[in-house]
Amino acid sequence: MGELAESTVQLLNYLISGFLTAWIFYSLTPFKINNQFERVIQALIFTLIIKSSYFVIAWSLLLVGKIYSFGEIYSNIEEILPIVLAIFYGLLFSYISNNDYLHSFLRKFNITQEHSYVSEWFNAFKIHKDKYIIIQTKNDSTFDGQRIYGFPFEYPSDNLSGHFNLFDPSWVVENEEGTDLLEMSGVQSILIPNDSVAWVEFIEPAAIDTTEQG
Repeated sequence: MGELAESTVQLLNYLISGFLTAWIFYSLTPFKINNQFERVIQALIFTLIIKSSYFVIAWSLLLVGKIYSFGEIYSNIEEILPIVLAIFYGLLFSYISNNDYLHSFLRKFNITQEHSYVSEWFNAFKIHKDKYIIIQTKNDSTFDGQRIYGFPFEYPSDNLSGHFNLFDPSWVVENEEGTDLLEMSGVQSILIPNDSVAWVEFIEPAAIDTTEQG
């Protein structure tokens, strides 16, 4: 039993840098880990990247040290450098994923048609990040099927949970002459739960009728 506990501690100690990178990545991106097994696999992958980088850096320093000595290397560098690399890779992978850099590069060579984002839903909002939206609410929701216009300052990463935070919201009103936007007087923003949304339309900024709704 003691040997099993010791092996577990050694394994966790080996994977600690990978867990740190994974924690940073999943804290800064909308991706989620579904189960504990997937968490360990991700930590193992990140650990292999970190350990490989560590050995390359260590080998490079030894090679340079044969030519010019920079002084004494502290004995705890083996503990500090992997942590530094873990933080670096966590921030790097988050930056790449949140900006679609890797997949956009690969798409140029027709290697993939995928994107780096967590879903097509999230990708649509990234593509139209400067657009205003019209939300069609569900008939059986609190909003009773009404359409709401505004700027999506915050939006869910998927279409199953979370809230929309719409700035400068207006009601979309249908009349005989067409469609008007009726300002929500005194309302700076409105939170709309995602489970009340039927669909989303992306549009250019439109003129708003400031007449109060009767």
